Amino acid sequence: MPSTSIVSVLEGQTYVVAGYMATLSALLVLAGKAPAAPHTRTLVVFPFVNQSTRSDLAWMSEGLAVALSRRVSGPNQYILSLRERNAAYEDVGLVEGPPITLASAYRVAETLGVDWAVIGTFDVQGSQLTAKARLLDVRGLKLYEPLVASGGMADFVELETDLAWRMLSEHAPQKSEAGDQSVLELTATYTRI
Repeated sequence: MPSTSIVSVLEGQTYVVAGYMATLSALLVLAGKAPAAPHTRTLVVFPFVNQSTRSDLAWMSEGLAVALSRRVSGPNQYILSLRERNAAYEDVGLVEGPPITLASAYRVAETLGVDWAVIGTFDVQGSQLTAKARLLDVRGLKLYEPLVASGGMADFVELETDLAWRMLSEHAPQKSEAGDQSVLELTATYTRI
C-alpha cells in the first residue's frame, strides 16, 4: 500500500476548498447577490461666517462648524477634522478661519478630495440667532439652497440639531433598498450628542 503524507492530503484539500470558494463567489456575483460595499461620503464643514455686528460671538463660527460636524457624522459619512481642514488651508495658501469665499471653500474641498462641503453664516439680532448652512456638491459642482434655522440664543443646541436634521433628511448619503433612508436611522444619527 503506497504511503501518503498528511501534508500532501491537507494540501489537496486546501485546493479543493479554494476551488469551491472561487466557484461560490463567481456564482454570487453572476446572480447579483454579492453585497456592494456602501459608499462613504466625505464632508468638510467650514467655520460659519459671523454676519452680526457682535465680535464677541466669533467663537460661534467654529462652534457651529464643530457641532454640525458631530451631528451629521455617521457610519457612511466621514467628516474631516479641523486639523485636516486647516492643513488644506495651508496647502492652498489661505489663512485659517472665516470668512471664506465660495471659490476658496471649493478649492479647499477639492484639495481634500471630499464629496461635500458645508458653508454657512449666522446672524444675531437681539437675542435671536439665525444660522444658514449650504451644501456644496464638490464632484457634481452644485450648490444647494440654504437650510435655515433660527431661535433664541439659549436654543443654540436645538438650532444646530435642526440644521443637521434637515441636512440629513434632505441630502441623505445612502438610500435603503426601499428607496429612502428610514426615519429611525436618521433619528438615531441625529440624537447622538
